[in-house]
Amino acid sequence: MPEKIAKMTKVSLLELFIEPGTGPSQNPKPADWQDWAAAMNSTISNVRNDGVYNTAAADGLAHAGLLTGTPTLSDTKNQIAYAAHPYTFNADEEKEQVFWIAVWKLRR
Repeated sequence: MPEKIAKMTKVSLLELFIEPGTGPSQNPKPADWQDWAAAMNSTISNVRNDGVYNTAAADGLAHAGLLTGTPTLSDTKNQIAYAAHPYTFNADEEKEQVFWIAVWKLRR
């Protein structure tokens, strides 16, 4: 399998862990981010050791809803993309949309 992945075009991404959570509160603590970084770095290392050099997408915690507090990951190929999935279907949708617009400096 690593050989197949390694032969893919450079535009394909490897999403390492899809929407990692932190328990019921979904309010990551510094220790949660350290655990996240250890798991991501270990996975990145294993993928690289298998000869796969595609860009690796690292979803933030709280089901990829947060990147605030994200530690820097290690990658010998410098091919890391930090990913967020900004869902706006919560009860207070308008407040959440305003939040994401502010965080990403988006324009309506």
